[in-house]
Amino acid sequence: MSLQQFIDDENRLASFFKKPQIDIAKIDDAQAQEMFSRLDSNMSPECLFADGERPRAAAARLAKVYRKAFEELKAKGFTPTVTLYNL
Repeated sequence: MSLQQFIDDENRLASFFKKPQIDIAKIDDAQAQEMFSRLDSNMSPECLFADGERPRAAAARLAKVYRKAFEELKAKGFTPTVTLYNL
């Protein structure tokens, strides 16, 4: 569920900028690598805590979603090819 939630959030943002949508059933390696990078970026303290605007409990819930999405993406057979610093 967390991967779907993450993809839904990404698709909502992509639609705003008129970019292609991600289909969870048709993820290719390039999309998976982009999602790994995006998840890693979202787990940085600056993003996770919204530069101090997000309460600790909300940041912890969001981190849990991102970690679960990361694990679900790995369970689909994808592995990150870049170094991840926050996951």
